[in-house]
Amino acid sequence: MDHRVERVNAQLRQELAEVLRRDVKDPNVGAVGVVAVSCSADLGQARVRISVLGEDEALRRAAVARLQRMAGFLRGRLRDRLPHLRRVPQLRFQLDESIGYAVRVSRILAELEPGEPGPSAEGQP
Repeated sequence: MDHRVERVNAQLRQELAEVLRRDVKDPNVGAVGVVAVSCSADLGQARVRISVLGEDEALRRAAVARLQRMAGFLRGRLRDRLPHLRRVPQLRFQLDESIGYAVRVSRILAELEPGEPGPSAEGQP
């Protein structure tokens, strides 16, 4: 990947997280974290992977849909914060499941008692 695209990805991730924290007051969005931003090579499109705090899948999906509807507002804020970019990419929001998956794995590991053999340890001396 081009070094410039990587730099823009990092800047967009940082600035978008700040905009969501400071400027978005919509209760339907909830607590949102920006996991990663991936721009296309021409910087015309950006896929924004977000995590939404909470267990309710419907509310998490609704938060993503709400952010997608707010994409124009968010682009405007990013344009103000990143004046060195000729154009701010179109934003496409996706729900990132990796944090929820990691939490589920941690819970399962915490439930295992120390010294209890796992499935791969069966039959070993």
